[in-house]
Amino acid sequence: MQVELLVPDPGPSRLSQPDSFATVTFSKLTNTPGHPSGKHKKLVTSSDPHIALAQLEARSAKLAQLPPEKRAELEERDRLAKAEIRASGGKVYDDVSRLKKAIKRKDAQKLKSKKNW
Repeated sequence: MQVELLVPDPGPSRLSQPDSFATVTFSKLTNTPGHPSGKHKKLVTSSDPHIALAQLEARSAKLAQLPPEKRAELEERDRLAKAEIRASGGKVYDDVSRLKKAIKRKDAQKLKSKKNW
């Protein structure tokens, strides 16, 4: 998808020709920062802490069943992929302790809202 805009050309000839325009073209970007690319989709977790924690536990249980060499290779690949996502501005929710704190905070907020109701 291309969008063309007509913008006045800011050159010295503008005074002599008021109808001179420059054409500017904007293209749609396929890989924008903050969005994980297709090859890193398996590392994306939910923004809901309950679901994200369940996803992390399932992933770690799956890794625990693998042989040590294969597990080390996959962990290294995931570590590099997460670093790439973070470098491009994306978020990776993989810290178990922070997810547990978020769950506790969310539950406390629900309880407080329930009491106020």
